[in-house]
Amino acid sequence: LYMKNKASYGGTIAIYECKSVTVLQSIFLENQASKAGGILFIERLDIIKNQFSHFVNNTASLGGVIYIKDNLNSLVNSMSLFSNNIVKKSGGVVQGNNIKDVKNIKSTFVKNLAATSGGVFHITNGDSFTISKIVFAKNTALLSGGALRIGNYRDIKIYNCTYYKSIAVQNGGAMWMENIQRMMCIKSQYCNNTGTIGDG
Repeated sequence: LYMKNKASYGGTIAIYECKSVTVLQSIFLENQASKAGGILFIERLDIIKNQFSHFVNNTASLGGVIYIKDNLNSLVNSMSLFSNNIVKKSGGVVQGNNIKDVKNIKSTFVKNLAATSGGVFHITNGDSFTISKIVFAKNTALLSGGALRIGNYRDIKIYNCTYYKSIAVQNGGAMWMENIQRMMCIKSQYCNNTGTIGDG
């Protein structure tokens, strides 16, 4: 259990120049970063993997759970819960740039909040973003992308996902995508999401 830890960068852990990090069967509760990465602040890391973990009530200015400063080859998450994480700016759960490959499988993201963009993910510049059997419920962004705010990716694949009651005060109640070369959505459900431009 990692609970009520505080820092400027990485409320629990800050990582610099590391090959790989694995998080397994862990609970992160009420951690806080005044600047970036409510739990993890990452700079120059190759691979990060997470399984069977809970991330609840963590806060930051950027990246309520994870802030990736630049250049991550692989982010893999599976079978985890992300709930009530809040940021003053963007990326209610993850904020990052130059993440080459992102995979999320069988996880739930509920009631995460970003004061600007990306209630769950705010990421830019990468190759592949794949999500499968994910539930996004009641996530909020006060500008764009109630659940997802993704820009400049080559390939996005969405399989068997549910977007429910996510809100963006401006654009993309569920998702706001920009400069995407190829996007595929298969057997996914979009229910009662709200955005001024683009409900889904």
